[in-house]
Amino acid sequence: MHPIQKPSAAFQVIHMDITGKMGTSNDQHTLAALKRTVHLFGTPVQIIVDGGREFLGEFKTYCDRGVQEK
Repeated sequence: MHPIQKPSAAFQVIHMDITGKMGTSNDQHTLAALKRTVHLFGTPVQIIVDGGREFLGEFKTYCDRGVQEK
């Protein structure tokens, strides 16, 4: 684990992780959740994820358009 620098504004940095039994969890569901968050709070500068398969594919493509994924 690495320390996270305190952001200067809310929702600049967000952390996403899938926990529990998620039978239908995939990158499309995860991307939909991210898009809802962006719609409500704006685009984060950085998203911290655990590297699960839900954060690949369409999710990664979306992030590559202007969000730093760690």
